[in-house]
Amino acid sequence: MNGIISTKYLVAHQLEGGEEARESLLTSFKINKIIPDSINIEGVLMDDSTNLNNWQVPESELDYIIASIVGAPYLKDHDEKVDSVAGQVTKAWKEGNIVKFRAEIDEPSLIKKMLKGTVKYSSIQVDSDKL
Repeated sequence: MNGIISTKYLVAHQLEGGEEARESLLTSFKINKIIPDSINIEGVLMDDSTNLNNWQVPESELDYIIASIVGAPYLKDHDEKVDSVAGQVTKAWKEGNIVKFRAEIDEPSLIKKMLKGTVKYSSIQVDSDKL
């Protein structure tokens, strides 16, 4: 563990006017499965490239990211409140230098926005002493 302290959570994102530049910091997801009262989504979590915030997670740390994100909450916002929990990350895996994820979402208002396509991005919260 070369400096990664914790992978905390994933967050749903809805881009609004003026946020186009942020879009490249976010990753899109697809709806994988609709089941009663929840949906499964799947997408790219991150890779080892430097992002627009000028930080990166080295390839050597990607396996740690995978181990620490499974079971993490999927939040509606970055505010880290219980009411923001909308689901949970159920699986993560690596394809080359790309980490992918699957999450189950069970918060009705977020499910509705995801199905309509108004929420279509996720971002990861990573804390490190070396970012």
